[in-house]
Amino acid sequence: MQPYNVSNSGAFIEEFIVQPYQPGSLSNLNFSVKDCIDVKDKITGFGNPTWRSTHPKASANAICVELLLSQGAKCVGKTVTDEFTYSLLGENHFYGTPLNPRCPDRVPGGSSSGSASSVACDLVDFALGTDTGGSIRVPASNCGIYGYRSSHGRIPTAGVIPLAPSLDTVGVLAKNMQTLKLAASALMGGINLCNNPSANYKIAVVEEIFAACDPNIQKSIYQHLDKNFKEYTVIRLSDIMSADVTLAWLFDLYVLLHSCELWSVHGAWVEAVKPELGPIADYNFNCIAKLANRGLLADGMKKREWFAKKIQSYLKKDTLLCFPTVPETAPKKGFYNQNPAARTSGTYFQNLIGINALAGLSKSPQITIPITDSSAIPVGISFLAGQNQDEFLIETISSWILD
Repeated sequence: MQPYNVSNSGAFIEEFIVQPYQPGSLSNLNFSVKDCIDVKDKITGFGNPTWRSTHPKASANAICVELLLSQGAKCVGKTVTDEFTYSLLGENHFYGTPLNPRCPDRVPGGSSSGSASSVACDLVDFALGTDTGGSIRVPASNCGIYGYRSSHGRIPTAGVIPLAPSLDTVGVLAKNMQTLKLAASALMGGINLCNNPSANYKIAVVEEIFAACDPNIQKSIYQHLDKNFKEYTVIRLSDIMSADVTLAWLFDLYVLLHSCELWSVHGAWVEAVKPELGPIADYNFNCIAKLANRGLLADGMKKREWFAKKIQSYLKKDTLLCFPTVPETAPKKGFYNQNPAARTSGTYFQNLIGINALAGLSKSPQITIPITDSSAIPVGISFLAGQNQDEFLIETISSWILD
């Protein structure tokens, strides 16, 4: 892979240096920060120039940034994000598309696009991102790196611009599992993640998700499983739920909750300021009025809690769900920018959001690890643990990767 720099990667919106407070577990490592996360004395631009021009500089670092600086890591800048962190593509109309160095003609994935690109281009050791509906996991998969979405509420979100608060999480993108493990430990308050987790874990492959994916992805991931694991079981979501839960069901529930929360958080500003929007953001906001059906919200919240309890009851403390991170390889650059309405046609986005809603609706941690499909394009294989079982998830995957 050719060497990349800040200019030809397109990953950064702003370069600067924030030195660590003291030596620690992350000494000699540097990191970038997604542009929805506060860094003191810098404007948090949220991927949109109107937002950037109407908001002041941050008065303090986000807590997640503080935790990394306190463990010896150096912050080297802010990275590009999709407008309002509201997309899974990684193409920003105003600031450009960060490079996917593994597949330069394809999107990096969003909304933590610049964070993923900065890692994949070897410009930083790791990056801070946020994940509401796949914004860490999708770009990690597309760019061939590791991505960790934390349990809901496990890593502090103070100083992070919200999108849909009951679904928002902070997480990490990294080139290797060891760095991800160190950063995740710091973000959870410096907990000690051991190198010898229990060997009594189980892997349950989610059949509905595999069935919705491109055959090449299915083949590549099953080959990976067969090569690396002695045994795994195949289960259906409907078996866990004792009800007919499909990817379409997950998609509909996620979109309802996400749309209602997003408009409650940002609708007044959008209507009052009337910001300049790129074509994808404009299309997204125009869709919200149709998607945010508040008459269905109470029932949707009950369904979410029911779903989360069923998942947690199944997973307990020894089981990991396994499935492809994305249903298809990364789309070609420019297609959806030129055809925003194509987001709601076909099956790509419905399946992509449905797959990634599994963690958000169950409040669970998830890690995607990179493999390569049969056409040599990066894809990720994901593992999901029970809520607040982040240590078990990280320790177990580390034992496979680092042995």
